[in-house]
Formats: sequence, structure tokens, C-alpha cells
Amino acid sequence: MRALLRLLVIAVLAVSGVAAAPAPVACACSCVGYTTTEAVGAASVVFGGEVISTAEPSSLGSGDPVRYQIRVNRVYKGQLPEQVVVSSPAGEPSCGIRLAGKVTVFASGAVDALETSLCAAPMRLDVKALGAGARPGAVAPSADPSQRTPTQPPARIAEAPNWLLPGLAILAVLLAAAAGTLLVRRRRP
Repeated sequence: MRALLRLLVIAVLAVSGVAAAPAPVACACSCVGYTTTEAVGAASVVFGGEVISTAEPSSLGSGDPVRYQIRVNRVYKGQLPEQVVVSSPAGEPSCGIRLAGKVTVFASGAVDALETSLCAAPMRLDVKALGAGARPGAVAPSADPSQRTPTQPPARIAEAPNWLLPGLAILAVLLAAAAGTLLVRRRRP
């Protein structure tokens, strides 16, 4: 009987340790950490410039994006005029990004409907990977062949399902109960 009691105490402690394990932080915005080369490959246009005006949405909960008017200084991918408007979700939980001052923008969409987000930019900007770039209005030269950009964005990293940790805890309890039952049955004459 003491062995069974010990086994049950160990099982309860094991399950409580699993249940007490820190849960991942819940964030509405989850991005893959792109390199500069991957971010360039995933974007329609990449450019450097300066934000000259910002148009906030009429209300924070409206779902409308923030619109940034940007004076383009250098184009690293695509072809752009001297000024463009880029929109981004209004809040960081929606992967929105705040642009101010001098910026390097990785955007997608048509020139008259460019969009960007926290997930569009690389984790660390490698200026060499951008190449020399071109002036607005010209087609940007292709990057150095050793740093060619992929034609498809990289695959998203799969996350563990939400049920995995509780499922393992339930499995541990069931296994402990089965082991306890077997021990009790073996000891009975």
C-alpha cells in the first residue's frame, strides 16, 4: 500500500510540475525572423526614405490602418516615384509598425496601395544585402549574385498546438492510475 501511495504522490508531483510549467506568452502578432535577403525576397518594394506625414485612423478600434506619406530617397527593389503612401495596421498587436524620421521600408502591394508591418522587415538590417539601390523613378539594380533574393517568402515556423501540454499532463495521470491499478491487483491474493 505504501508503494502505491508513493507512486501516486510521484505522479501528482510530476503532473503538477507539467501544469506549473510556464506557458508561452500570448501575442496577437507573431512573426518569423527574416534575414535581410529573405525580407527583400518577400517584399514587392524595398526603399529608404523619410516620413513627411502621418494620417492616423479616425478611431483606434476601427481597424483602419495608419497611412504614412514617405519621400523616397533610395529604391533597393522595384520602381517607385519620389513620394509614396504606405499603410500599416494601427496597433502593434495587429503587427502594425510606427514609422518616423528616416526609414527603410519593406512593403508589398501595388505602388498605389503599399502595405507594411512588423513582420515585413528583417530582424537585423544588413545594409550590404540591400545593394546600392537606385534613385526614385528608376528600376533598382539587382543585388549581388551571391546575395540573390528568393522568389518565395520562407515558410512559416510551425508552433506546438495549444492542447499539447494539457494532453501530456492527462496522459501522465492516466499512466499513473494504470500503474497503481496494476500494483493493487498484483498484491491481492
